[in-house]
Amino acid sequence: MWQKLTLAFLVLLFCVNDLFAQARPVLLELFTSQGCRSCPAGEKVIRQLNERDDFFALSFHVDYWDKMGWQDPFAQGAFSQRQVHYMEKFENSSLYTPQVVVDGQSETTASWGWRVKMLASSARNNQVNVPIFYSQKNGREYVQMPAFDMGGVANIWYVSYRPEAVTSVTKGENQGRVLHSVNIVRSKELLKVWDGQKELSLTLPLRPEGLEAAVVIQKQNMGPVVGLFYTEQK
Repeated sequence: MWQKLTLAFLVLLFCVNDLFAQARPVLLELFTSQGCRSCPAGEKVIRQLNERDDFFALSFHVDYWDKMGWQDPFAQGAFSQRQVHYMEKFENSSLYTPQVVVDGQSETTASWGWRVKMLASSARNNQVNVPIFYSQKNGREYVQMPAFDMGGVANIWYVSYRPEAVTSVTKGENQGRVLHSVNIVRSKELLKVWDGQKELSLTLPLRPEGLEAAVVIQKQNMGPVVGLFYTEQK
């Protein structure tokens, strides 16, 4: 009997270790604007990568292009500020679009698909994957994370996003164009600051109809992404 119990425990241990070791999709944070002439090319690259299982994109529409003739309906100042924080982290001299941040580790021009893939390959070699277990009960959504050594403190973000949108632009640099956007961020909320020393259970905010949600665990000070979950099934 003890041999059977020992064998069962070893099988369970190997399964858990395998779960922790599984690679997760690389997070692509796209900073874009419908008022930017060069952004549609970048959005096309990110949209194509997002169709793959090994990538997941979030599109942050910035508002500093709004004064150029077209007001992006998805733009928010908070998203521009997030890009400013990345600019400081990567020591860039200015903001630009379309920019993509790869798993919180590196950044490049979003339309350079070859470089995005190269940076993603490098990110996978350094990737940390905190398991995020999702559940639903009585109309609410929950996530649970086991104790995990992340090597520091992380912010746990809740992000709601619209899976896709098609917009006819009538003014500005993209006048006359029909733009196709994916995973457009509508809100971003800090759920918890977590050091990983103890397991953690969280109740997610109520999600508006028509929106999907993602949970992103990111080391503080705009550090690397160490955990990712999203409700949308590709």
